[in-house]
Amino acid sequence: MRAFWLSLFTLIVCLSFAQTVIPEGQMLLPQDENILSGVLENGIKYYIVENSQPANLAELRLYVDVGSIVEDDDQVGLAHFTEHMAFNGTKHFDRTEVVDYLTSIGMGFANGLNAMTSYDFTMYQLKIPTDNKEQLDKGFLILSDMAHNVSFLPDELESERGVIIEEWRMGQNAQSRISDKVSKVRFAGSRYADRAPIGTYEILTTFTRDEIVRFYEDWYRPDLQSVVVVGDLPQEEALALVEKHFAHIPPHENPRPRETYRVPDFPEARAVVATDPEYPYSTITASWTREDKSLKTYEDFYLQLHETLFFDMLNARLGELSQSENPPFSMAYGYSGSMLKGLNSTDLMAYAATGKNREALSTLLTEAERVRLHGFTMSELDRSKTRVIRQLERAVEQSSTRESSAITWQIFSGLSGDDTIMSPQQSLDLGLLMMGMVNLDYINRLVDELITEENLTITYTANEGVDITHPTEEQLLAVYSEVLDTEIEPYEDKEVVQDLMEEKPEPGKIVKRKTRKKSGIEEWTLSNGAKVYLKKTDFKKDEILFRAQSPGGYTRYDADKTYTARLLEDYLSSSGVGEFDSTELGRIRTGKIANVLPYVSRNFEGMSGQASPKDLEFMFELAHEYATNARFDQKSLNSFINRNRPFYENLASNPERAFFNSLNEHSECHHPMSGSIDVDKLDALTLEDLQDIYNDRFADFSDFRFFFVGNFDEELMEEYVETYLASLPKVRRKDKIVDAKIRKFKGKHEVRFSKGASESAQVAHMTNGRIRQNDKNRSRIDAMLTVLNEKLRENIREELGGVYVVQAWQSYSQHPKEEYEITIYMACSPENVDELNEALFETIECVRKGDFDQSYVDSAKLVLKKRYEENISQNRYWQANIINNVLDRKKIDGFLNMQKRYDKINKRTVVRAAKKYLNFGKNKLTVIMVPEKSAITEE
Repeated sequence: MRAFWLSLFTLIVCLSFAQTVIPEGQMLLPQDENILSGVLENGIKYYIVENSQPANLAELRLYVDVGSIVEDDDQVGLAHFTEHMAFNGTKHFDRTEVVDYLTSIGMGFANGLNAMTSYDFTMYQLKIPTDNKEQLDKGFLILSDMAHNVSFLPDELESERGVIIEEWRMGQNAQSRISDKVSKVRFAGSRYADRAPIGTYEILTTFTRDEIVRFYEDWYRPDLQSVVVVGDLPQEEALALVEKHFAHIPPHENPRPRETYRVPDFPEARAVVATDPEYPYSTITASWTREDKSLKTYEDFYLQLHETLFFDMLNARLGELSQSENPPFSMAYGYSGSMLKGLNSTDLMAYAATGKNREALSTLLTEAERVRLHGFTMSELDRSKTRVIRQLERAVEQSSTRESSAITWQIFSGLSGDDTIMSPQQSLDLGLLMMGMVNLDYINRLVDELITEENLTITYTANEGVDITHPTEEQLLAVYSEVLDTEIEPYEDKEVVQDLMEEKPEPGKIVKRKTRKKSGIEEWTLSNGAKVYLKKTDFKKDEILFRAQSPGGYTRYDADKTYTARLLEDYLSSSGVGEFDSTELGRIRTGKIANVLPYVSRNFEGMSGQASPKDLEFMFELAHEYATNARFDQKSLNSFINRNRPFYENLASNPERAFFNSLNEHSECHHPMSGSIDVDKLDALTLEDLQDIYNDRFADFSDFRFFFVGNFDEELMEEYVETYLASLPKVRRKDKIVDAKIRKFKGKHEVRFSKGASESAQVAHMTNGRIRQNDKNRSRIDAMLTVLNEKLRENIREELGGVYVVQAWQSYSQHPKEEYEITIYMACSPENVDELNEALFETIECVRKGDFDQSYVDSAKLVLKKRYEENISQNRYWQANIINNVLDRKKIDGFLNMQKRYDKINKRTVVRAAKKYLNFGKNKLTVIMVPEKSAITEE
């Protein structure tokens, strides 16, 4: 069948485009012309892109085409361990000098330094300044050392062993246990079934240096490595640095073959039932595996385009089913993609309510069979074409302002899939050319290639639940047979030809204007009393961010009703708007990149959204409709409750959620408004309560503040603001935020409890206090916590090897008083909790006393300044700061002075901030959760 349609493709090309030069199907696709690529004599590949977003920075990557799958039986887990050791001593950087150096220039773990290991590859990533030639050169030297000069010092190996074991321990949760059970079946008969990248406790605790060095010497070699450089430097300069630092690495003689390991075919369908008492969700997946095929030729692109349209239309149908009054699943989707090296899969997956998994499976398989028997309709294809083309267009519109990190991920995706890396413009041009040749009959027949009788695995995962009856593997397989024997009717498509708004509202006026010369931020006052704040940018050509806020929120209601307010946004996101239900609204939005949603938070109500400049008016139409004509009906509420119940049913059994719920509830003294939403609160929702809260909170727009940041046309913005915002209703009731008596804890409290079967304990320490929230104080807390986090990493992770992660962070609240909250979190062995807590507070005291070198302050300042340099070119950063300053009645563009704030930070200000805000001696909440099987007693 494939050969027939490819012949037809060639014929159509020849007949339809006789005047145009059209490549034949087997010709290779063009690579992005902006990528300078090649191969050094030793076999190392390189990919270089010059890009100035952000300025004066380069993203460096080392891609190694090996992961855990190539490990020998005595090396399980050592691919990942090798990744860690690359940061712990190389030829030119002793022990921790790699991390120390990058931290000293503001480019350490706090600002982009990282690495990752999978089954099939390993990747190292770092950012480096390009306006400092010495630092730039050293960045390439670091990457080169990682490629072939890692030291594996014995004492560093032993120190890192503790860190890796804690990372392994963190992963021994319900998700991991479920995944292991499923992998044993899906990958049965292959190495993938026994090569999870984290490894096994037995080998991690007993391997010797010889085994890990053997892995490194076998696999870290030029023919398996690629260097990626994307950033603000000329390609010729980047290539010279690649050649300087990588060309001399000798190729291996008689290298060990890099095999591609296959997952065996299996002719008959199989099933796996995996349950766990802590797993919070219930899912069903039907997965068909097949050999992967890289994207390299025009034929590949043509076939992939059809596959994209196939899944777009299938997912539209599944989305409609999820909106039914008693849906078979909460959400469902189908996709096809590379699962492992050389292996592709088609997956149909659904989240289902307890006891509904077989119904969900039947529905998924029925929809696949419906396509097989009756196909998609032409109207569905037309909408799908519009959606796909619009996404290709948007990629082109965004391409000139893409950040370097996004480009590196695109190159990485091509490397891991062995695909040709095309530019957005090339993809759009070819997509438009081939879209006219798309054949609906061929798309319909794709189901025979994507969903076959062979290589099917049905996976059921769920909470173990004592009162739950789970299906057997035989029962799941029987569903498949039943669907094949069922008579299935064709799909009935219902097109919507109406516009969202039949008539535009009577416009209001902009009655007052003000512009901040320093920042270019504009402030407009509207005739209905609302105010609009605008900042035009060109950071991203295809992005406009929108937010609206008004004082009020849910604290004015009784505690029980606050949960209704908290669920209002989620309900409205799926109820439709005006006379259109969710499905109809989705069809009206076809090809439009714009969204808006109302919300009610603790102290505010408002709307949030974003749009492509091309679809700006549609975003305004949505905003006006949601503000004045939100849709409420019992059918959509029933659907919402039934669809969301699975996400709340078993959350209480999840230890991680229980831990953070406990922390949150104790931090606010168990105030009834601080509780988490559960299934009982979901089931208690009524249409009347939802509508009452909406009508109350969105009755008056005179005190609303609207914020727009992005690449908008100023004349159009003015027209739309007057038409859709200045026309909104006004009452001028002057709402205020109600004090619901939610108070932070005071004094010292410790909570210990046991939950779950994980190997790891969860620990959090929290303090709080009053603060005058201004840029000066925030910048000092930022610097102090940057120093503290570096000291915690060194002392708790590196020196003691007691944790994989330890992190401190801050949050702020404005009402009823200005307060801060600092939380320090770590996960560790239950037996080490008390010892590590002691070391943690010794580290805190060290910072409070100033017992640290000036270099920590210098590094913190650099980190903060580098982050600011990147953030100041982000629409979201501008939007967040403008909103905060307006609502807090601060200078609206005061955040533009942050560089000067950071310049003023010194060791004295850091120590003073630590003494003032690390207030554990006065207010201290400690929450410790240990596994139920731990010997530590519950208090």
